Amino acid sequence: MFAVALLAVLASAWFGMDSSPLLQDAQPIRFVVSPPEGWRWRLGGTTGFTATAPIAISPDGRHVAIEAVNSEGTTQIWVRSLETLDAQPLAGAIGGFAPFWSPDSRFIGFFADGKLKKIDVFGGPSITLSDAPTPQGGSWNQNGVIVFAPAVDAALQRVSASGGVPASASSLTAGETGHRRPSFLPDGRHFFFSANPTSAGGKRPVYLAAVDSPDRTELLMSDSANVLYSQGHLLYLSGTTLIAHPFDAQRLQLIGDPIPLAEDVQTNGVVPNALFSVSRSGVLAYSTGNSGVGQLLWFDRAGMQLGLLGDWGAYNDLELAPDGTRASVSLPDPSRRARDIWIFDMDRGLRTRFSFDPANESSSAWSPDGRELIFSSDRKGHVDLYRKPSNGAGGEELLFEDDGTKWVQSWSADGGAVLFFTPASEGGDLFVLPLSGAPKPTPLQQTAFTEIRGRFSPDGRWVAYQSNESVSRGEVYVASLASGGGKWQISTAGGSFPRWRRDGAEIFYLAPDNRLMAASVNGKGSSFEVGAVTPLFETRAPSGGGYQYDVSADGRRFLVNSVREADSTPVTVVLNWIAGLKE
Repeated sequence: MFAVALLAVLASAWFGMDSSPLLQDAQPIRFVVSPPEGWRWRLGGTTGFTATAPIAISPDGRHVAIEAVNSEGTTQIWVRSLETLDAQPLAGAIGGFAPFWSPDSRFIGFFADGKLKKIDVFGGPSITLSDAPTPQGGSWNQNGVIVFAPAVDAALQRVSASGGVPASASSLTAGETGHRRPSFLPDGRHFFFSANPTSAGGKRPVYLAAVDSPDRTELLMSDSANVLYSQGHLLYLSGTTLIAHPFDAQRLQLIGDPIPLAEDVQTNGVVPNALFSVSRSGVLAYSTGNSGVGQLLWFDRAGMQLGLLGDWGAYNDLELAPDGTRASVSLPDPSRRARDIWIFDMDRGLRTRFSFDPANESSSAWSPDGRELIFSSDRKGHVDLYRKPSNGAGGEELLFEDDGTKWVQSWSADGGAVLFFTPASEGGDLFVLPLSGAPKPTPLQQTAFTEIRGRFSPDGRWVAYQSNESVSRGEVYVASLASGGGKWQISTAGGSFPRWRRDGAEIFYLAPDNRLMAASVNGKGSSFEVGAVTPLFETRAPSGGGYQYDVSADGRRFLVNSVREADSTPVTVVLNWIAGLKE
């Protein structure tokens, strides 16, 4: 406690420094900010298809806003003054994520319930400013303009900090699927943003634009979507290393060579967002850890480890074959920064590569007899569905192509249809694609919300899926495939990544605290029945992205991608980070 109090005194002294000579001569001060009791920092989370930006330092460097989640799965934004010892919750920011500050450090902008909102850090209710169905970040300038990314497949918009009708702030060009993570320069006119290319592998271009001009200039290529300016430098990620690159804010040019600041910085989301924030006054905050690097472990229903499969890796999109003898995963190829599908032989523990195209291949689904895989690939400039024998012999068949993005989710037990997800500015929808006759997909539902992670029931009559229609969190639902059929909520306090037991008597899902849940269900009649929901065990599955677990046919064993560290890692804060460049 004495050490923590001493850090608070040092921080107070630091913020009292008004002269630049003292600022330049001061040495960096490093300490960590731990979550409040009963809460954990939500550093690895996503909301639907939205990667959060969970850390935000105020422009004056005196406060840090961080997303936190409690054991009930409630997400809330907390604010910690770096001159005190305790963080305080923002009562009006329950369910909020991706915070960003007003230039005077008085207000916080954030996203919740499909909206862009703001709240006074000294108290009061939140105020809704605009719609933002699947937001990808925002930034606020001194002229009262907020530039924000409202959806995964949209260009940037700008709106008054007092609210009003949004206007365009950028335009998508050929080969781009969305713009995200805007960040203003101190002049309040220019801002950075990241473009997500149609081909999702590799680094992403970062552009410099202006609120009063349609022009933009490419500045650099980054391994994360967020780029921030502070103390004459641009901060961004190269691999997992946080970089400070000298930048002339008058000539708007990069100068000199990039300098490493911190190693092993965490990222989250399908489009990586680096977990760092920096103030213009010289305060840096970041989180480190082996984000997404895990090992495939077998557990029983009580959470007792039964065995392991393979070695450590950045696994995603885990799918067991119907007979349980094989498993497909996606893994990154570091040489070209794209993912490929690999198949494990369960008996031998041997992993062989299944896809070989230079583009991204991920999100696979097994045929009922295990002889084929359908997977998603962006090799033609948009994410389409392909089909290939699971033994690797024979060529690939382009199953379905259009201009949209399609992530395969599930293959029906009768082999007659697949389910895929398409993100959209309205949120995103699940579509059923018949595999006979003309390939004409039909939506499962079309709403203003995101329906994602869909799974056919074993008898083919129902689909379990995740939706964000409930306030503040995703929930698991079941919908009938029959025309005019109803839907039923399965999870009771937040849920994601549903899976069925082979006999259809249980649905498994992950609670917001990463606990694996089992819901007793009965879909044999004309109506669907939901029974007791039982917690099984807490996993260490990475948050967001694709499926990180699967279940054996009898529901007694679970294969889980288990990371080394949970996302409750303390946040590192560095006062006067720029002095560290001279060390």
